[in-house]
Amino acid sequence: MDDLSKEEIEFSKSLQDLRFLIADASSGRRSIRKLLSHFRVKANLIEVADTAADAVRLLQEKRPHIVFADDSIGEDGAALGLVETHARSLESERLRVFFLMTARESNAMVTGAAVENVDSVLVKPYTFDVLSHQFHRVLTEKINPTPYADAVQAGKALLERGQYQEAIEAFREAMRLDPRPALACSYLGAAFEAQGEMDQAEEAYLEGLASNPVHFRCLGGLLDCLLRKNEIERAYEVGRKIVEHHVVPMKRVPDMIRLSVLNHKFEDVLGFFGYSDALARADKGASIYLAAGLVVCGLYFLQRRDLPGATDAFRKADVVAQGNPKVQKRILMALVSAGLEGEVNSYAAKLPPELKNCPEVRIAELRRLAQNSSPAKVVERARELVRNGIKDKEVYALLLEKSKQIALSDALLEGLFQDAVRDFPQERAYFENALGASGRNKG
Repeated sequence: MDDLSKEEIEFSKSLQDLRFLIADASSGRRSIRKLLSHFRVKANLIEVADTAADAVRLLQEKRPHIVFADDSIGEDGAALGLVETHARSLESERLRVFFLMTARESNAMVTGAAVENVDSVLVKPYTFDVLSHQFHRVLTEKINPTPYADAVQAGKALLERGQYQEAIEAFREAMRLDPRPALACSYLGAAFEAQGEMDQAEEAYLEGLASNPVHFRCLGGLLDCLLRKNEIERAYEVGRKIVEHHVVPMKRVPDMIRLSVLNHKFEDVLGFFGYSDALARADKGASIYLAAGLVVCGLYFLQRRDLPGATDAFRKADVVAQGNPKVQKRILMALVSAGLEGEVNSYAAKLPPELKNCPEVRIAELRRLAQNSSPAKVVERARELVRNGIKDKEVYALLLEKSKQIALSDALLEGLFQDAVRDFPQERAYFENALGASGRNKG
């Protein structure tokens, strides 16, 4: 292994002035050290980080050209987060390479890597020969790029500096150098988007997809473009193609949930429940977004009288919400409104008193009572709510309507009406309507 071939000797010479960083706290970093030693990289050009924080510091201080980062360093997403720091630290240099090492199934990692500009994913366990071959191939392509790759890289540098028109010209030149220029098309679309030229961006992404129908960057760019153009149905179809052919990155999940809901594809929302653990670790806000989507899904199933589907959606929403009171309140109100007494009692039992007795839930209970009980019971409950300070215009409206039905005297009805108008003066017409055209003596 110590004997290098003629080709490897020439390759090792190209590494002499490059700086390296190994961000890996595991024993796997020995394989990388062995690799670099094989290609005669000087020890003083190699930095090692045991934590993500150390890696960030070394990226900023030492500005390494080549980074090996294990996905186990730091919390979920920390390794991919180093890519942006690496790019910022070397803005003025053309050569930068990022290797991501992982022991997990490669599909999800490859998708994440594509999003974050990772140059290569090294899936463990790997042999020295595999590691050496991949390292040699990627670095050779970076050091001696094809004309197409060189043109794309030049366009990317212009794009990063905000020189959008120059970048557009560079990407168009790159497209003439390769019969399948999907990558160049994806960056061309991004340059047009940055200038707000959405129709041209869409055309660029579609041109890339013509040569590679499942190109991840083109699909993602087209999805963003259609969302900005508010073309919800087409955006959903593009999103479905991403789901079918790639692992959806966590930051994409909220968009996919929203598109599923807006297009009434509620069964799709249930499918995103499988992302809940990863979402909780990566983005608390996205978890709440998923929980809210599952509640909407449950409401849809209730409308279809699919009670098992509804309760399953609400159960999953509760799991994802992890005690979020807003989501829990929506679930309880939905169960109350549907008249699912058993489910209401079971779910409410685990909630704090201030949540299950909150005004919104009590009003939902009154609304349900008005559908299934006598006017007298509704009047009694509505009066109780008002006495307890829950003075809502709907409560007053039901109180007036049901009081008229039980033939309450005109004087008492007028008193209730005046109370309602005093608390909600802007709703006078609404309360008159609740009483009916001849419901009160206006003289």
